[in-house]
Amino acid sequence: MKSALRKLKQAKKKFWIASFLLSIVALVAVVFALIAMIAAMGIASIDDCNTSDSDVGAVQGRIDVNEKPKYGQTAMLHIAEAVSKKTGINERLLYAQLSQEAGANGDSPVAKADHNFGGMTYFAGATIGSKGMARPDVEGGNYIHYKNLSDFATEWAKLIAKNLKEMNLSKNTSIAKYSHAMKQKGYYTADEAKYTAGMEALAKNYDALKHGKKAQGDGNNGTDDSSNEACNSEEPAGTWGWPFKSIPKSGPGSTVSGEQLFGHSSSRKGGFHDGVDFGTSQYGNSYILAIHGGTVKKIGHEGYTQNDLGWYVWIESSDGYCEMYQEFAFAASDKDRIKVSVGDKVKVGDKIGYLKATGNVTHVHMGVTKEKDFNKAISKSFTNDGTWKDPIKIIKEGIPK
Repeated sequence: MKSALRKLKQAKKKFWIASFLLSIVALVAVVFALIAMIAAMGIASIDDCNTSDSDVGAVQGRIDVNEKPKYGQTAMLHIAEAVSKKTGINERLLYAQLSQEAGANGDSPVAKADHNFGGMTYFAGATIGSKGMARPDVEGGNYIHYKNLSDFATEWAKLIAKNLKEMNLSKNTSIAKYSHAMKQKGYYTADEAKYTAGMEALAKNYDALKHGKKAQGDGNNGTDDSSNEACNSEEPAGTWGWPFKSIPKSGPGSTVSGEQLFGHSSSRKGGFHDGVDFGTSQYGNSYILAIHGGTVKKIGHEGYTQNDLGWYVWIESSDGYCEMYQEFAFAASDKDRIKVSVGDKVKVGDKIGYLKATGNVTHVHMGVTKEKDFNKAISKSFTNDGTWKDPIKIIKEGIPK
């Protein structure tokens, strides 16, 4: 009997020990489950807080853009808004990047003619767009022509998203980080601080537009209405003169030679140079003077390298000539080197701009044409068909004896 009672007590003891151990195991399991749940909630909350900085994903579907106006600052604003809404990419950054390619006023020749605000190059097999106007650089080829702003935005958004992902940048990256990454990838060769400042200056146009400032450069068709007017300003054209005060009446002589001269070129597309380049080594730190009288019809900006127009001034004269001053400034912040405004009437010798060797600036390019349409004239930049004339010859013949 005693033996049976002893065995029963031992069994009860083992049962309570086992129950105790199982309770501990269960408690530990509950604790771990709670820890895992809290961690998961914490991760979720972190993700929720960082949605603006998440990675850029693939862009799916079409992007619809307000199609009016067709070019200008408002058009760039509409594109930036639509792309940002679709992708979540910083709208301010998008606007600045568009301005880098299409000019501060969004009215570059390719933007107006081809609805192309991103410098997109045509390639065989392109699914959106067709072959557009010729590229104004030594690389050759053509820009893509898009039927409308929505087609452009749809393709451009994919490119921007791809670039941000490759540069390991978030959707809401700053202009400074974007500029630095672009520099690291070799997308530009200019000084990084100046490039960033230029981007910030362009972004300020976006800020101003969002606060109700009147937009510049807006237009509703593929051509610039002002450039379709005849070169018939009221300002008499008068005589001709040299673009720098230091040039004697006889001309620039050997200070302009070789590839700087008008005509045959061994280094340019089409083997042709459509004007004359006056270099900074001879004429730097000097005012650029009007070579002919007329009315300032257009001031614009296109690109930041020697393959682009940079800042330019287009003047129309009453005798049928039009004069082009370009490549004497590239950074957006260098607009103050232009000394005239649209609508100004100038005479020979008036200050047009200022030439200074900074950044990508090595010269001022001077062009003379009788083509009344700005876009058509630019499209013939590498074609020796008589559209562009020899400035030195014309000036020499037009200087008072």
